[in-house]
Parts: sequence; structure tokens; C-alpha cells
Amino acid sequence: MHPARSPALPHALAWVSLGNLISKGLMLLATIFVANRVREAGFGALNVAFTVVSYLSLFAFAGVDTITTREAAALPRSQLASFAGQVVWLRVLIVTALLVIAGALSTLLDEPTGWLTRLYALSFIPQVLYTVNLFYGVEWSWPITVYFIGGRVAYVLLLLFVVGGPDDLARVPLAFGTAIALENSFLFVLWLARYGCVWRDSLARLHWWRWRAAVPVSLAMAGMLLHENAALFVVYILRGAAEAGIYSAAFRLVYVAISLTQLCSYVYLARLTRVAQEHGRVKQLYRHALLAALVLGAGLAAAGTLLARPIVQGLYRAEYRLSAQVLAWGVWQMALAPVRVIAFQTITASRAHRVLTISVWGGVGASLLTITAAAHWRGAAGAALGTVVGETILALLLACVAWQQLPVFEQK
Repeated sequence: MHPARSPALPHALAWVSLGNLISKGLMLLATIFVANRVREAGFGALNVAFTVVSYLSLFAFAGVDTITTREAAALPRSQLASFAGQVVWLRVLIVTALLVIAGALSTLLDEPTGWLTRLYALSFIPQVLYTVNLFYGVEWSWPITVYFIGGRVAYVLLLLFVVGGPDDLARVPLAFGTAIALENSFLFVLWLARYGCVWRDSLARLHWWRWRAAVPVSLAMAGMLLHENAALFVVYILRGAAEAGIYSAAFRLVYVAISLTQLCSYVYLARLTRVAQEHGRVKQLYRHALLAALVLGAGLAAAGTLLARPIVQGLYRAEYRLSAQVLAWGVWQMALAPVRVIAFQTITASRAHRVLTISVWGGVGASLLTITAAAHWRGAAGAALGTVVGETILALLLACVAWQQLPVFEQK
């Protein structure tokens, strides 16, 4: 077994939350800095390119990362080095495919979005060494905190030095990729020092049966990502890059909380897996996690609605003033996204992969309809409202499905 690998759940969450809060705060500062330097059209193009690459990355790796966390939590320490080698080789194969796909997709986009997409795609290469979910699995939390903070500090410093105006668009994705390389290298070295990584024959011994579950999980996660980012693409298509920039300025503020929830959910997944193995109270853990998420999310959303206008006025140039309307609606996604994410990880832990995929895509279909209709009605602000309605549908649906899976989960 792992030595000292099961700290109290609040302690593990505290480490991860601290790192991510600071990380997201720094990322927010970077976003505001870039938005004010490259102006709304350039900012819109950057966000579309970044979203394309992020979507590809998250679609390709979401299932792998989730299975990595779950399997690392269940494996004895003696098998972790071999497992890490399999993870690295699997990521090499995925990154190779992603570079080809991103290059092909970039040719379909208008310029400068196309070549910005190709530059952002270079950040796939250091993802080969991404070991964060191994750390989640063994519940070694403080290095994750250092990882997130250090990488974002490097990104902010690079932006400050290399981005001075609209002519420096290309330097933004290059700075991003450099920061990714630095943070992933740091964490990989730490993993090598404690657990090691067996390279030899790891590809030949890759247990494909273990990773088959990553396919339905990735498909389900792709639906979640489509739901989260659909409004940006709908606004971009219907209203152009400038209004997409208006939407992005508000959405990036909301996404800080949503992405924090997703990352903390890996701590929850590791703990839920271990509690189930020990025949503990999984229903109690699920209920407590949902209640805490709802209370915190609703409080943040209410505060965000009241402060939307002064927040936008204080952070952005005057041309982003309409982002306040987007933010006033969009913050309510923070009240519901944590419920969706916790339910998603609960169903994943129960290994009900087919049920997960069907449930997610059923909810996503309804979400896309509401987002498109609302964007036709009110542009960027309507798209934000449609996203919140879709979030409500997905959260309720997945929460009910997860609750139905818990009795089966307890018997496994």
C-alpha cells in the first residue's frame, strides 16, 4: 500500500483548492492582461483557437486522466512505476494523433484563428509528461499545488515580457506552451524520485483492457466540454469574433470556478474509489459532497450577480461593458456545475460507463438547443442564459443517475 496516502479528505481538498484558486487567479490576471492588450477582435480569435485546442486535449485525455486517477488509487505501490510507464506511452500515442488533427482543423478556420490554433497545438507535446492524475490517485497533494501555481506564475511573467499589443498575438500561445512544459517537467521529476517510471517494455505491456473504459468516459467528457464551450462557438458563428470576445471576457471569469470544481473532483474520485473498496459509506460521502457544492456554488453565484457590472468595469476596457450582462447570467452556472461534476465522477467510479455516456449526451442535446435558441434571441447574453438552463438539465439528470448507481456500486 502507499505510505501516508490517505490524508483526511478536507486536507487533500484544501491543498488542491489552494493551488487551483491561486492558479486560476493568476490565469484570470493573464486573461485580463491579454484582453486589454490585443483588443476584442484579437481576443476573440485567441479564445476560439484556445478553445479548439483545449477541446481536443480534454476530449483525448479526459477519459485517460479519469482512469489514471481511479487505477492509481487502487494499485499497490509496487505496481505504480510500471503503471506510470504505460501512462506515458499511451500519452505519446495520443499526442501524435492530436498534432495531426489540430493541424487539419486549423485549415478550416479563418485567419488569424487558424495559425493561432497551430501555435496552441504545440502545447500538446509536453502533455506527454503530464502526471497530475497519478498524484491525485495516490493522494499526494502538495506537489499539485506547487505545480499549478508555478506554471501560472511562469505564464504571467512570460506574457508581461513578450506581449505588448495587438501585433504580439503569436506570442500568447507560445508563452502558454512554454509554461506547460515547465510545470509538467517539474511534476514528472518528483514522481520519478518517489515512485519511478518503468520505460522498458511498457508499451508492449500496455493493458488495453484497462484503458477501454477511457473511451466511453472520453465520449461523455466530450459532451460536457461541448456543453461548456458551445456558447462561445455559437456566438462566434452568429455574431462574429468581436462579440465572441465580449462573451469570452465574462465566461473566463465563470470558468475559473468551473475548472476548479473539475480538478477537485479528482480528489473526490480517488477517495470515493478507496471508500468503496473498504465497503465504507459511499452514499454519505456523495450526499455531503453535493450539499457542500450547492451551498458554496449558490453563494458565489449570488455574489457574482450583484457584482457583475463593477467587476467588468474594474477589469476590462470600456468596449467590454456588455460583458456585464453575460456575467450576470453566466455566474449561475457556478451553482450547478459542481453538482454535475460530482455526479459524473460518482458514475465513473461505479464503472457504469455506458449509462454515463447516454445520460451526458441526452442532457447535452437539450443544452445545445437552449443555447442556440437563446443566442439567436439575445446574442452573447442570451447564450449565457441558455448555458445556465442547459447546466440545470445536466446537473439534475446526472445527479439522479448517480444516486441510482450507488446501491449497485456498494455491492461491487
